[in-house]
Amino acid sequence: MIRTKILFAAFLLFLQTLLQAQNPYVDSLKIIIVSTKHDTVKLHAYTELVYEYTADDIDSALYFGSVALKKYETNKNQLLVSDLYSALGAAYGYKRDFDNSLLYYQKSLAILKTGTDQAAIAKSYYDIGLVYYYTSKFEPAIQQFLEALKMFEAAKDPKMLPSVYNGLGGIYKDMQNYNDALKYFNKGLVVATANKDTLKMGSCYNNIGSVYDYQDKYDLAIANYTKALEFKKAAHSKRGLPSTLNNIGIVLSKQDKTDEALSYYNQSLEYSIPGQDLLSQTVSYDGMGMVYYKKKQYDQALQYLEKSVALAAQVGSQIDLVSSYEKIALCYGAKGNYKKAYDYQQLLLKTKDSVLNSENSMQINEMSAKYESEKKQLQIENLNKDNALKLDEINKQELRSRQQIMLIVFIAIALVLVSVLTFFIFRGYRIKQRSNEIITGQKKEVELQRDLIEAKNIEITDSIFYARRIQRALLASDALLKKNLPEYFVMYKPKDIVSGDFYWANTVNDKFYLSVADCTGHGVPGAFMSLLNISFLNETVIEKKIESPDKILEQVRTQIITALNPEGVETESKDGMDAVVCMFDFKSMWLRFACANNPLWLIRNNEIKEFAADKMPVGMHYGEQKPFTLQTLGLRKGDLIYLFTDGYADQFGGEGGKKFKYKQLKQLLLDNHQKSLAEQKIMLETTLAKWQGGLEQLDDILIVGIKV
Repeated sequence: MIRTKILFAAFLLFLQTLLQAQNPYVDSLKIIIVSTKHDTVKLHAYTELVYEYTADDIDSALYFGSVALKKYETNKNQLLVSDLYSALGAAYGYKRDFDNSLLYYQKSLAILKTGTDQAAIAKSYYDIGLVYYYTSKFEPAIQQFLEALKMFEAAKDPKMLPSVYNGLGGIYKDMQNYNDALKYFNKGLVVATANKDTLKMGSCYNNIGSVYDYQDKYDLAIANYTKALEFKKAAHSKRGLPSTLNNIGIVLSKQDKTDEALSYYNQSLEYSIPGQDLLSQTVSYDGMGMVYYKKKQYDQALQYLEKSVALAAQVGSQIDLVSSYEKIALCYGAKGNYKKAYDYQQLLLKTKDSVLNSENSMQINEMSAKYESEKKQLQIENLNKDNALKLDEINKQELRSRQQIMLIVFIAIALVLVSVLTFFIFRGYRIKQRSNEIITGQKKEVELQRDLIEAKNIEITDSIFYARRIQRALLASDALLKKNLPEYFVMYKPKDIVSGDFYWANTVNDKFYLSVADCTGHGVPGAFMSLLNISFLNETVIEKKIESPDKILEQVRTQIITALNPEGVETESKDGMDAVVCMFDFKSMWLRFACANNPLWLIRNNEIKEFAADKMPVGMHYGEQKPFTLQTLGLRKGDLIYLFTDGYADQFGGEGGKKFKYKQLKQLLLDNHQKSLAEQKIMLETTLAKWQGGLEQLDDILIVGIKV
């Protein structure tokens, strides 16, 4: 297993050199799949693809998972197969297909039990417990959670304990056993606080607030919900925000503050991810139905409650069905339709009986008592064990954890971005391969499929060309540049139809702002990022009136992190941009600028000087989020300033197929700086074409030259 991970890490190190321009993790994984001959490495790459796609493209996650299963389910390295099963379990869980989710988690657990990785086994028990909990099967859910809790506590692994405690507390809360619910939620809060895990602290406060809500202690409920919001926002994540906003809405509704409650329900729906946060959407619609019932607007109440019922049935949440059935019965009773009110009351009782009965409560309480008894007995036995043996085991566990963390940190350097064009190429290739295997008697059907694919490709290409028109309309116009710059050139060569590189400009209070940026990825994903970041720059400079380039980058960074990390899951989005933002004052002849990963070059007196960049992107990254550095340069007549992305320097070519590199680019500009900027642009384009030869363009290319 360790040998496989080392080999996989070596491949990523190799790809980091090849794809240094934007280092896209998804693309790197796909290249591994098509380039390596090692099945274990391919299987690991497929598993990572499933995890990467699960958060935002379930269909792609399931597609790559099914391909991997077909090829490698019988692979001799069954621990890697177990990882794939677990990834598929998570993907089907996101899709709310809990039957398949449970199936693959159980397959994963069966393999893990043949090994010695206790933390992985415990995590598998927890995942299975969540599936049972989400489908209101409390007895098996609590069995799985207690197994997970026993193993995590024995392994002294505190990271997952708050999640397990929250799961147990959630079951007791739904069973109306509030004392035990608070006990487990507070246990989770203590561990999360010790771990300084702000996201899980937010979850614990949210759960504690919900218990006080159920006990009609509204002031305590609101206080804990407010703390939950603070900690979730402090974690720079929107994960769980819809749930907490819903909870505040519920309390306000109970206090007959109906307008305020509606506001929170609508905020929850705004934060919810379509197709994923179905449970929180269910609660929002249920709550809105109750608000309109209180307002005596029964028809509107029923519209929202029917939406809640549909979503609750879709996700299999019996608890939410009970809640919505009860409110629907009230609405029909208020309208005088007693037949329908009675029907829904019967549905309510039938559903409620299937969720909560005295036998289940007794069995669950017995399991909890048995667990506590076993735990105490285990503690007594552990006191009699040899201390040296315990210390050795702890050291081994810490070593394994450090090895896993090192691998995870290394892999997580790659940016999470999917190329739509690459997806359709894979899809087209797959369909073409299938069509080649179809027998002659199905020839007409194959031809029809091919025609449909070609038509779809034309449609997609047309859409992307139209997207290019939109993107180029948002770039700095020639008219704006000519009006504000004495002399300039822009060399702009997207790798695909649309680009992740962009140049932006604006004027505020006689100051001319110019930015050259390289967003994560290229093609369609990069273009989406560029449009998002252009919007953030406009908002920061024009609406928020932030003037200093360093503060502009910091504000845009905050907006990117907020926009691209709505869930705050274990692997958060690292998308963003490398950029230089300049503020020119040609009247006073000075330039202020800030650089994120990309530097600024100045040619003066036949010498070229590099102004170094801060080694961090405008976006989420590992390490401290430090302020960007403001740099100031007094301008002189004849100064040449160059802003650029890394595409030109990283282009492969020449006799040895090597990178062009920054050193050679510097010398090229210095050798030709006496020429006009129009001639310099032609020189750069000619040199690039000659260097590239027949090789494919690696990345988007952008260079802007300015003469003072």
